[in-house]
Order: sequence, then C-alpha cells, then structure tokens
Amino acid sequence: MGFFDFFKTTSAPSLQKQDDRVQPSITTPIAVQKVPAPSMTPVQEMVATLFFSDTIQQVEYQFNSGNEITPVDKFDMPFRLFKVNEGTINLELMLNRRWGAIRREEIGMVQNMTTYFKPIGIYKRDQASGKLHIIILNEFEQVYLQMTRNGLIKTENEVEMLSLEENAVIATFSMEAVIEARDKKDKKLTINGLSMEIFMTGDGAYPQMFLDDKYRVNGPLGAYFANGPYTLNPMMSVKATFDDLLSRNLLSAYKEL
Repeated sequence: MGFFDFFKTTSAPSLQKQDDRVQPSITTPIAVQKVPAPSMTPVQEMVATLFFSDTIQQVEYQFNSGNEITPVDKFDMPFRLFKVNEGTINLELMLNRRWGAIRREEIGMVQNMTTYFKPIGIYKRDQASGKLHIIILNEFEQVYLQMTRNGLIKTENEVEMLSLEENAVIATFSMEAVIEARDKKDKKLTINGLSMEIFMTGDGAYPQMFLDDKYRVNGPLGAYFANGPYTLNPMMSVKATFDDLLSRNLLSAYKEL
C-alpha cells in the first residue's frame, strides 16, 4: 500500500469544519472542473486543493484578518492554512503515520502512532505588488504540470518551484524520513518525490540521509541521533537552507501534534 493510500484509509483527528452554507460563487473551483472528484488520485486532490478558487480566497482573507490557522475541508481530508508570517501561508495536511511496535501485556503488540502536518504548497504574497505566488513542493510538481496540460488547473497566479537542495532538505527532515530512520537499517526510499538513501555510519552508531547518486550531490544531508528524543542534525553544507526552511515551517519532523 502506497503512502497516500495509507492516509486515505486511516482516520485522523478532525479539524473544525467550516460552515457549508457558503455562496455558490465561492465554492466553484478554478481547478478540476472537468473531472469529478472521485476519479482523482489523492495526490491530484491535494494539488487541486492548492489551486481551488475558494482556497485562494481563504488565503487572501487570512492575510488580511491576521488569523494564524484556517481549516480547509476538501475531499474528506483535513487540510489547513497556516500563516507563517505576514507574507507567507502554507497549505498543510494532517496525517497519521503508524510506526514500530510495542508490547502491552493486556492487548499484545500495538503500533505507535504519530500525527503531524505535512506541507503541500506555499502561498507567498509580494509585499510591493500584493500579487500572490504559489510555490509547489517537488513531489507535486509532475502532477501539477500534467493537470495543467490537461486543462484541469487554470490559474492567474505565478507558480514557482523549489530548488533541489531545498526539496532534499525538506525530504531529509520530514516526519516520513525520521520514522524510516528509526529502523536503523540501510534502505532506499522516495520522499518528497526524490530518491533517497539511508545509510548507517561505519560503526552502526546512527543513520544518515543521502540523495541518490543520480543527483550528483556528495555527502550526507543530515544525521539522526537517538539521544533521548530523536535529535535531528543537518550537515553544515545545508545548514543555511535548513534554518530557512525551518523558519518557514516546511519541515514536517517539527510539525508533530
């Protein structure tokens, strides 16, 4: 079962739903008007939500109102708009992720559960012009481009992509990566649409995250130390990028409830 199939079948704590009694002009989306919602994949639903006209209207209202959080209920998934600062709002999705197993005498083996917010995209308002830019994470780029080619997404907003280093750091310090690193095993995996590799250090002391060799990036991006609570450590080569993304609330390892 794929990652996105997982959360479609896993219950998550509900966010407060907005009043359904809204005007038709607000609920009519720009995106995905030609394809009924049930025919879309979960990833397409996430990308569509990022571009829905009523989502963008909520973003504009939130910039002006000063509210930090606005629930967005789409496709029975608990999205929210999180205001990072006066010029940035992130679209996030609340997820549950099972990991590991512990034995409880009264019920036997049970899995741990982590609930966290995963970033989907970023709304950035130009302070000079007031124009809204939409920034997409790597794992959603190809789906966005395909939906645009098919006419399923139309937007007047400028759409931007992150750099390879930014996307790699987002992957390295995602909740998915941290959970995988807890196994303390060498493994290959895909996170944020990038091919990644976890390798244990030569003495087996702790895991480190690398990009696949095809990206021609040398050295690890981060290390995961188990000193009490898991300690996440970026390499000096990406420390500035790590600090920037952390300040922008794009590292889901730090978005646990």
